Amino acid sequence: MKKRNFTQLLCTVAMLLLGIQNTMAAVSNPPATLPSAPTHDASDVFSIFSGAYTNQAVISKFSGPATQTAAKIETVSGDDMIYFETGLNAWSYVHFEETINIDDYEKVHMDVYVVSGAFAFKVLFPSGDIDSPRLGSSVRFYPDLEEGWNSVDMNLADYRALAADKIPDFKKITQIGFINHGGQARTVYIDNIYAYGKKGGSGMKESSIDTSVSVYPNPVVDKVTIHSEAIVNSVCVINFAGQKIKMVQGNEVNMSDIASGVYLLKISLEDGNTVVKKIIKQ
Repeated sequence: MKKRNFTQLLCTVAMLLLGIQNTMAAVSNPPATLPSAPTHDASDVFSIFSGAYTNQAVISKFSGPATQTAAKIETVSGDDMIYFETGLNAWSYVHFEETINIDDYEKVHMDVYVVSGAFAFKVLFPSGDIDSPRLGSSVRFYPDLEEGWNSVDMNLADYRALAADKIPDFKKITQIGFINHGGQARTVYIDNIYAYGKKGGSGMKESSIDTSVSVYPNPVVDKVTIHSEAIVNSVCVINFAGQKIKMVQGNEVNMSDIASGVYLLKISLEDGNTVVKKIIKQ
């Protein structure tokens, strides 16, 4: 009886250790350091995915090749990053909830951490209809990406110089695609995706200083109300990783079930405008 109990105990311990090992192996070789902090002025930036700015894009999902074992947002040293595991041997995509407008900007920046194996990096900006986008053509980034952190700045003029039917509609970007031009699978972490070098105007119809729209109370404990001269159609609560937390119709949002922190309220008005306001949830 004692021998059988001891054997059962050993099996239980082994199973617990295996579970711990599997949990630790959830991601592949995470970066030991964070990328350099962005230095561009927030007024000159349309942030897509970055903890350094207020994100104006909402990520809806990821997609990629069948060999890709994981595609998700992963927290590394307190910083959210986009994680593709054994992907990029075919197009790997970050999809947006709604189209984004970066037509007024000259460059798109991103920080890419390569776990192993240098490779030729290409980026694609599908655009148009959110459900059936036009792919357009990709542009290769030089120099090739090396192991570790790489600072990537894609010049949008290179895309605008493509054949007319291959130019992305930068007013209606639906997703961003990444690929290894050499065709081999790679595991990467991507952070700080944003457009910058504003030529005029903004990436969306919003203003943090718009006096015609106000939110109260701010900070909020449970319910926040949006006051606007125009009718409020809907309000989307977004975290600083660009993830949609909840969407409601009307001008009131119950935030009692949301964790404390700083959030973004994306307010859609009946007159067609979209206003974005920061709010603190206590």
